[in-house]
Amino acid sequence: MKKGQADIITAVLILILAISLFGIGYRYIKPMLEKRQDEAMVERVRNAFDPSNPSSLSSKIENVAKLGGEDTFTLDVNGFWELNESEDSISFKFNSKVTDIIASDKWIPLSGENCTPSIGTVGSDKISVVCAKAEKVGERYEITYKILYRELVDPITNRIYKIDLVKHEAGVLTSGGKTIKIVRGRELSSIRDSKTLISTEIKILLV
Repeated sequence: MKKGQADIITAVLILILAISLFGIGYRYIKPMLEKRQDEAMVERVRNAFDPSNPSSLSSKIENVAKLGGEDTFTLDVNGFWELNESEDSISFKFNSKVTDIIASDKWIPLSGENCTPSIGTVGSDKISVVCAKAEKVGERYEITYKILYRELVDPITNRIYKIDLVKHEAGVLTSGGKTIKIVRGRELSSIRDSKTLISTEIKILLV
């Protein structure tokens, strides 16, 4: 065999060996990479629903309710949004290999005392309550975050404040999109149990 031919064969064998070793290594590394990606994804979703985060969905909704106008919220995670008008809630469901909450089919309160909140008090309670749950499905978790809006009573003025989440005229109740447009609608006033109920309408446009 000539030297040139031997060099070519050697180079081919080295290439085949390198590819084989890469394939073996990648099979071991891939689960670790996927786990780290999912950990980052879970953290992004948690931050998106954290009431203490000024850029969270709940913060944006409450700012629009107070100041008027409109705002846009974006979450770069593949998932499924659902608006529940009767409950005044909005939820986001996604799949992950990891979870940072206890796996259960029951809602876990992340803010507020429970996930079926009673009327709160202005000055001591937040108008929003954030809950989450992680259900095991095969080798993955189906994680859902939800924001609920409750009534707050002001004992000094005898007024009750409420945020009404409603579907935007151009929107839908469920979506697999990543952007939500938040628009302030009407402010309605009525009398209930000798108290003035002030309801601020927030229109949710799922894109």
